[in-house]
Amino acid sequence: MKKYYIILLITMFSCSLLYAQLPNGNFNAATCTGNGAFATCVPNWIQSHGSPSINSSTNPYAWMWSYSARGEGILANFNFQQGVTYSITCRIRTRDYNIQTIRDNALLNIMAANGIVSQTSSSPIPTPTSSQNIISNLFNNYTNLVWTNITTTFTADANYSQFWVHPRMNLPAQPDGNGNTRQSELSIDDITITVVSPPCDDCYSFQPKPGQEYIVSGWVKEEHATQVMSYSSSYIRVNFYNQQGNIIQSTDFNPVGHIIDSWQRIADTFIIPGNATDIEVELRNDNQNIVSYFDDIRVHPFNSNMKTYVYDPQTQWLMAEQDENNYSTFYEYDNQGGLVRIKKETEKGIYTVQETRSSHTKNN
Repeated sequence: MKKYYIILLITMFSCSLLYAQLPNGNFNAATCTGNGAFATCVPNWIQSHGSPSINSSTNPYAWMWSYSARGEGILANFNFQQGVTYSITCRIRTRDYNIQTIRDNALLNIMAANGIVSQTSSSPIPTPTSSQNIISNLFNNYTNLVWTNITTTFTADANYSQFWVHPRMNLPAQPDGNGNTRQSELSIDDITITVVSPPCDDCYSFQPKPGQEYIVSGWVKEEHATQVMSYSSSYIRVNFYNQQGNIIQSTDFNPVGHIIDSWQRIADTFIIPGNATDIEVELRNDNQNIVSYFDDIRVHPFNSNMKTYVYDPQTQWLMAEQDENNYSTFYEYDNQGGLVRIKKETEKGIYTVQETRSSHTKNN
C-alpha cells in the first residue's frame, strides 16, 4: 500500500514561465510609424497616455515628450514577481535643446506598475494603483541627442504586471533664446528584461515553455462507505494565466483505470497555450462529504522520462521508486536492513516480484 500521502481538500501550486522575455522590446514588429503608432500597430505595447510615436521604419524606436506635467508614455505587459531581481537594458536618447532648466527638471522614468489605464489624452499623466521606480533620472545625467546604453538591476518589492516608460517635466516649455519654447523629449529602443536571481535557490529550476507538451500524473484515493469502481469527486485541474492575470484555459484530469489498493491513477497530457505566463495546478475535491488523498503528483515534458524515489527519513532506506508511468516499486526490509521483499505496482494490481528469506545463527 502507499504509505506516503497528504490529506487535501483543495490545494494548489503555481509556476511562472520566467524564461519569457519582454516581447518586441526593439519595436521591430511595429507595422506602422509616426504619431499615435502605439494605439494600433506596435505588438505588446500601447500608449499609457498621449500619442507616442514610432520613428524610423528601418530601425524603429519609440519617441515621446513632456512639459507642464503632461506628455506621452508607453506601456507593456510584463509580470514582475515580488522578491525576484531583474536586469533591464535599453538604449535611450534625451533631447533638452541644451537648455539647463530642462536638463535640471526633466525626468526619464522607467517603472514597474499596476493599474495604469491607457488614455489618448496627454494630460494628466496617469497615476498607477501601485508602482516602483526602476530608473528615475534627470536628463542632466545624459548628453543631448546622444544614444546611451543603460543597464540596471531591480528587485521587485511587490507583484507588478506593467512595464512603463515616460518622460516627465513639470515646468512649462522653456525658451531656447531664439524665440522658441522647447519641451523635453525621450527616445528609447532595444529594451530587454531578464531574471538575475529568483527568491530561492531552486524556485525556477523547472521552467515550462509555451507551445510544448507536458505530462501530468498522480494518484488519488477517496474514502467511501461502500466500494466504488472509480472515483468521481477528485481530480487535477491545470489553469493557464496570461500576463493580465486572467485564466485563458483550464483543463481537468480525472482518474482512470483500475483502483489499485484503494488508489486510482491520473495521467494525461496538455499543451501550454502560446500566450500563457503562469500555470496553476489544483488538487480538487468537489464533494465536501468525502475525504480525498493525493500522492505522487508529477509534471514533466512529454519527450522525457521521470523517475522519483521515496526514502525512509530515519534509516534512509529506499522504500519506493516510481517509474516513467508513475507506477511504484515497493521495497520491504527486515530489522537488520536486509531486503526481504519487492512489490511491483501495475495497472492490474500489486504483485510480489521478489522475496528473500534468510536466517542468522545464534551463538550460545
